[in-house]
Amino acid sequence: MSLDRVSLNTLTGRVVGQFVLGEFQRRYLYDTSWKVGGAELVQRDGQFSLHITQTKASPKPDEPTGFLGVDFGIVNLAADSDGET
Repeated sequence: MSLDRVSLNTLTGRVVGQFVLGEFQRRYLYDTSWKVGGAELVQRDGQFSLHITQTKASPKPDEPTGFLGVDFGIVNLAADSDGET
């Protein structure tokens, strides 16, 4: 499977196109932790673009290591629970 080509079925037969990718797009397309989803072929001003969706599971959030309270006031804009203003 080649990730830099796309094969589309048209009314006149199958068409194979080559992706023109920027560095940012190439990095995410080739990253196997992302799953390729749907695609939409868009024509604008005689140019065709293939819009591809990708998904990836969200990372687990970090466990908090401490807490800090903040009091917003009139005299001091903010004071935290450690006594800093």
